[in-house]
Amino acid sequence: MQISDIDFDENSFDLETTLSKFQASESQKIILLEIMALIYADNILRDAEQKVLDTMLKKFGINQSMALVYGEWSKSMMALCIQGEALIRL
Repeated sequence: MQISDIDFDENSFDLETTLSKFQASESQKIILLEIMALIYADNILRDAEQKVLDTMLKKFGINQSMALVYGEWSKSMMALCIQGEALIRL
């Protein structure tokens, strides 16, 4: 994402600990949808991204069928954003 104005220590970051902070089901789903939007923004699902998704799904108790629906919704929203940008340029 090329974000340079934040401090982030990759060695001390723990995804499981971070995910544990989201207790409410609605919050978990929002985080999942946001992460999916970031992951699918370039239309490439990398191995590391798949690992993050798998960890989130397991931690939040979301099955693969629901994950598929969330993923397709995220892709649809990304497509709408691209279409909106194109409409502005017309």
